[in-house]
Amino acid sequence: MRFEGEESADGRRFRFRLESFEGRVRRERVEGVAELRPPVGGIARFSGPPGLLLELPPDTVFPVRQLEDVLGTLTRAPALLHHRIFDGSAPEPPVLLAAFAGRAAASGGERLWPLAMAWFDPSDPGSTPLFELEARTDAEGIFREIRLDFGALVLEGRAVRIERLPSPRCPR
Repeated sequence: MRFEGEESADGRRFRFRLESFEGRVRRERVEGVAELRPPVGGIARFSGPPGLLLELPPDTVFPVRQLEDVLGTLTRAPALLHHRIFDGSAPEPPVLLAAFAGRAAASGGERLWPLAMAWFDPSDPGSTPLFELEARTDAEGIFREIRLDFGALVLEGRAVRIERLPSPRCPR
């Protein structure tokens, strides 16, 4: 699987492309551009599958905004956040996200926050999550431990080494 996405600084435009492969053979391509026009919602225009248009509800956000908002909850922890997120991974309506940030705890000289996130199908209000994420993160959003639960498959990971690089200078 390969995913590319580009979100505008104001969070209103999102270009996306996802390709799924079996070996070297591409089996699926989801590609397009989505635009939000608050407060009325927005639209996703797909070039793959060709010609598909999808209306986006007024409270929709794209992935970078969702991540910024989740990390923003750390300063208010414990805090709960709800979002409707469109990530371009499928030609389907945005999913519902519930995220909870707990209080930070000291670990190895750092403060780490527990995060729990769950994504839900908006067409089934009583459903169980499509998938869940549990993590411990620092203030910069670097996950030190992560657990992804897809139901039939659970993945766990832990950061072994983190190397902080100097910030590049950007020409103005």
